[in-house]
Amino acid sequence: MRLSLHTPILVLALLTASCEKANPVGPSGLASTNALLSALQQQGATVTPGDMLPRGSNPFFSTNAQVVLVNSEHINVFEYATSAAAESDAAKVSADGSSVGSTMITWVGPPHFYKSGLLIVTYAGSADSVIQPLEAVLGKPFAAR
Repeated sequence: MRLSLHTPILVLALLTASCEKANPVGPSGLASTNALLSALQQQGATVTPGDMLPRGSNPFFSTNAQVVLVNSEHINVFEYATSAAAESDAAKVSADGSSVGSTMITWVGPPHFYKSGLLIVTYAGSADSVIQPLEAVLGKPFAAR
């Protein structure tokens, strides 16, 4: 087999392409709830999509939430049309997650807010079986108590 000078470049391109497919989190973050679910499953989490919550049930963000069970715990996933809209809503959240804009929130557990690309994800709880896969996919929370 004869190799040319272009062979290392081809191999590098193929490796890069295969890595990109294995990790649905791109440089600009997650683009959909489905990408999040896939990434969480790749982390070994059991993931079950739940109901869409109507806009009125969540007055502090500008989009609907999808309930998702991650290892039997509820998270809410807010999917935005643009990253600017997600950034705008994320900017409303206090550092400890106790308020969003002028709305004070009583949580059932310690709040965690994550943002990646077009998504904001909330989790109110302390289960490592949820926090670890969320942080592996989304990074550290931008707001938490």
